[in-house]
Amino acid sequence: MIGLLPLLRQADFGLKHRAMDMVDDLIKPLANDQVTVAREVIWNSHWYQAAVHACARVGADYMIKCTDTHRKALKILKDRSDQYLLRHISCPVLLVHTVEPSHYQRVLAAVTIEEGNNSHDELNNLVISNARRICRITGGELHVVATHNDRKDIFSLLRFRSDGDDEKPPGEELISSHFGIEPDKIHLASGPTKQVIVEMATEIDAQLVVMGTFARAGISGAVLGNVCEKVLDQLTEDILTVH
Repeated sequence: MIGLLPLLRQADFGLKHRAMDMVDDLIKPLANDQVTVAREVIWNSHWYQAAVHACARVGADYMIKCTDTHRKALKILKDRSDQYLLRHISCPVLLVHTVEPSHYQRVLAAVTIEEGNNSHDELNNLVISNARRICRITGGELHVVATHNDRKDIFSLLRFRSDGDDEKPPGEELISSHFGIEPDKIHLASGPTKQVIVEMATEIDAQLVVMGTFARAGISGAVLGNVCEKVLDQLTEDILTVH
């Protein structure tokens, strides 16, 4: 199910009805493709809060929202709509940079290999499964970028099982086996996660980056953010966030 949410900032009854007519026109081809669509036209000064509530109310599987790079002059504590959505929404968010149709011929899934972090393991699996789903739909090529702190410890971090005498395979082969993706589509790199993701997306000419995000609220969330929020202003590719 996809929630379409035209957001009205002014009290204009006629505008609201015109927006509803516009949404009905948008829905028609989706209905022909047997996609379930819930129509909600919202008038709210805090539209991003209303959008979060609407997605929860209709049980949306995805939210699709246009986005753009933000000016660096924005203060770090100022609420931004994209950040609010990433922290509070109950479903994956697809942030679209272009109005042109995208076929997503190359999809980059970003995972993190960390020791003793079951939350990251679960999030990595969600990232891979959502990226696979999109590639199945679009016929795209799935690449995985994995960041790590110590390449030598990849073997134990992935909890690889062996008889003890076997030679340890390269990290790319380990991750390939772990997620079931071709070794030549695995990109293993150390360094700041934000930098690695941005550079790899450019290197392979990805059209979509799939990332995981942890819900964060309060002062720590506003000040520190997370990797997904930090790359919003760096990536020009579409971004799908899952949590």
